[in-house]
Amino acid sequence: MDERQRDRLIEKMREDLSNALGALDTLVPLVRERGGSEDVTHLAMLSQALYRQLRTLLHMELTRQQSPTFLPRTTDLTHLCRELGRQMEGLSRALEVDFRWDIEPDSLTAVADPALLELALLSLLSNAVASAGTGGRVSLRLRSRNGLAIFIVGDSGPGLAGQALEESLGLGLQSARRVATLHRGTLVLENDEQGVCSVLSIPAAPKGQERVEAPKMGFLLTGGYSPILIELSHLLPTNCYELEDLE
Repeated sequence: MDERQRDRLIEKMREDLSNALGALDTLVPLVRERGGSEDVTHLAMLSQALYRQLRTLLHMELTRQQSPTFLPRTTDLTHLCRELGRQMEGLSRALEVDFRWDIEPDSLTAVADPALLELALLSLLSNAVASAGTGGRVSLRLRSRNGLAIFIVGDSGPGLAGQALEESLGLGLQSARRVATLHRGTLVLENDEQGVCSVLSIPAAPKGQERVEAPKMGFLLTGGYSPILIELSHLLPTNCYELEDLE
């Protein structure tokens, strides 16, 4: 299969998944009207399975040979990190982890694609939650050092041996590394005293260029569905995917 055929297949899969989720949106009110709570649970299971397929499809798009749509603009990284931290905090009980987040700079901007950057951070957080396990600790920190914006995702998991650390390139990490490269940045994985630490660094905006631009319309990789619910679809309980809760 050449690259063009692969792209067509991805687009067809995206269309089919969107149609299936749209059909579920229509079904749920009808099922609830009839009082079928068990049926609602079954629909949530189906919805979660479709979100998992969207997750795989998204990572396929981000790791294909042709670069994904990249729409850089001056982006408020403190706001991005704060919103992501709040979302993760809200889901931490469902994920059964102790999640902490910390933003050191009061203001930090970069020329970045906020949608791609969010997806990269979610990939790292997803890996951290899986590594930490039930009752474990996961953290997200934002720092500014030597002209760089540095996102640090940590976990309290068992860590990885040296070779395994170098070879940890599942689709999610490949996606995150691709996003880092698009931003002229780096992604480094290292063991620390408490588990694995993933450090994503990108150039920060120079002083005097901190003005945040209005968002530009462009291709939405997630198709309008929640990025965090897509990326964590293999970790969250099924009741998070009851369609009334997804709106």
